[in-house]
Amino acid sequence: GSPWTLATYMIEGGSNRDFVKTKTMLYGQPEILTLLLEKLAASVTDYLNAQIAAGAQVVQIFDTWGGALSAAAYREFSLRYMEKIVAGLAPGPDGEKVPAILFTKGGGMWLEAIAATG
Repeated sequence: GSPWTLATYMIEGGSNRDFVKTKTMLYGQPEILTLLLEKLAASVTDYLNAQIAAGAQVVQIFDTWGGALSAAAYREFSLRYMEKIVAGLAPGPDGEKVPAILFTKGGGMWLEAIAATG
């Protein structure tokens, strides 16, 4: 999952559609949320690189809850960290870049920005 989606599950204690605790942190203590998202992005990068080392020919980051954000919050608290993950992916065994699929549920309005991640 994307760092944003993983953070919502961690902060909320499970899945819901309102994200009151997470959005309270986003607007009230963004520096704490940013630290969590940085750690999650590093962990997801490591996990996907392990998949690549094991022979994965493509990887996917599924952002279940990115579509619940405003456009500005999406760019800052979701897409930014998926970009970091994509930038940190190791090449495949042949030295080629391994394709990464990014999907944000409810994020159709941001397709160009998502595609620009590389």
